[in-house]
Amino acid sequence: IKRRVKIIALSTLETGPQIAQRILDPAAREADNYAYGSNYLNLGYLPRDEAGLAQLATIGFPSDAKDSVEQKPIGQFRVAANAKNLRDVDLVIELAGSEERLKMWMEQVQPRAKVPIAAGVSAAVEPKARAYRDANQVVALMSGLVGAAQYEVLSNQPGLAVISVNAQSGAQLVLVFIIVLGNVVYWISRGQGKQT
Repeated sequence: IKRRVKIIALSTLETGPQIAQRILDPAAREADNYAYGSNYLNLGYLPRDEAGLAQLATIGFPSDAKDSVEQKPIGQFRVAANAKNLRDVDLVIELAGSEERLKMWMEQVQPRAKVPIAAGVSAAVEPKARAYRDANQVVALMSGLVGAAQYEVLSNQPGLAVISVNAQSGAQLVLVFIIVLGNVVYWISRGQGKQT
């Protein structure tokens, strides 16, 4: 949004459209003249997993498709006027919390639409995502909380990920201190037990 790119969001999970809207609306309010329908659009839930993605990649957006916010045909929105299918999109950013979701996009969309795909994945998905990146199927990869924090720092927008990593690091230091303290107490009590 800060770069003024046009965003079209859709999800293969039923809860995805609501999550996307909760993120996009506040971010758009912070930007000047960045409006729903003109600059960003939420297409909602794409059903049928692999079959839905394969159809989207080969045929494009259904002619009767409606957005998930205003329930209007997507052709009525300026942001989607030139986007009839995924070949009209400059970059797909797949946010995946499971290997299965990432795999669907990589197998159904990437070879058919030939669109560059970047991925933001949970740390558990990183090994699979790294394989796609090493094969040049993924053009960019952000992995886990640490990756999100690195992105925030590099984009000069420290936020929730940086705060979370700092809190996690602090908790780990406390745990290390407790372990060291426990070992010291153990060795002292063991030494006193031998003296008696």
